[in-house]
Amino acid sequence: MLKRLKTRFVDAMQRIATETVQRQGTEIAERVALDISERVALDVVKRDVPAMIEAQEAGVVNRTLYMTRAEYTVMPRFAFHQPLDYLSDTLPPNFDAPVIVEGEALALPPPGMRGGYSDVNAEYLETGRNHQAIYLEQIRQHHGLKENMTVMEFGCATGRVLRHFNTQKEELGWSLIGCDVQADHVEWLRQNWPNDICVYVGSVFPKLPFEDNSIDVIYGMSVFTHIKYHWDFWLLELRRVLKPGGLLLQTIHAERAWEFYHANQNLDWVKAGISPRVFQSAKMDIDFLLSGDIAVSQVFFKQDVARNYWGRYFQVVDVLSPDDRYWFQDLMVCRK
Repeated sequence: MLKRLKTRFVDAMQRIATETVQRQGTEIAERVALDISERVALDVVKRDVPAMIEAQEAGVVNRTLYMTRAEYTVMPRFAFHQPLDYLSDTLPPNFDAPVIVEGEALALPPPGMRGGYSDVNAEYLETGRNHQAIYLEQIRQHHGLKENMTVMEFGCATGRVLRHFNTQKEELGWSLIGCDVQADHVEWLRQNWPNDICVYVGSVFPKLPFEDNSIDVIYGMSVFTHIKYHWDFWLLELRRVLKPGGLLLQTIHAERAWEFYHANQNLDWVKAGISPRVFQSAKMDIDFLLSGDIAVSQVFFKQDVARNYWGRYFQVVDVLSPDDRYWFQDLMVCRK
């Protein structure tokens, strides 16, 4: 009996051993197969996944650009301007409180509405005052500071420069007009400035809502620097509404601006907004560069080329090189 039990025990152990070996063999085989499949998969990943990711990223970028250009730029769907928002129902915007500064007749915009200019009130006021003084001097020289003039800022934002013409409005009876394609800027002015300063949302399409020969001076800072399309159309439209002998004062990017951007190409805001073509040459080596699209663009003309081209539509009285204390753009001084 003991012998039979021993035999059964040995047989059982053999079966267990055989099953264990078989099971372990299967597991080993599975691990080997898994190792092989993992190595194969890893090779596939190394070879194919970067291309797949790159293709997916390119697809996302292209879809985003398509949606942006179709829905969220100054395209016909939004009447060629930048609206308050892109929702079906537009409600009044919730602006931060206007800034009141003692001695200033007009409210200042809150820091978030200053278009990148200083959050420090005194500095913000000083930059606007300095730029207004440049325009005012050109008006004095080439037109005269007459009573009851109509003066428009083409691209007024939230009135950084326009506000400083309030003195001429009060003392000489000037009528002031401010227009901009950004509806939130104009809405802020509408809510916070007096009604006798005309402000309105304009369009990138060259059309102004004014009669022929109705405005004495049209000035602007860094507008034609961003008009890639229809810049000549715009010059003719501005000419239409100016009175005979009226002045057009507009800044442009010329050689000095090119050199400024080239020298500062490592700044984030320069890298984000300026064509790499500018970074290739320290000096402007082409007659003009029209870069970007209808939403964001940068435009450069050599000074003598701008003088020649603009001279087709206006008498170019002068082209002022920039005063490095205040800006790096040239100022076109033109007369109808």
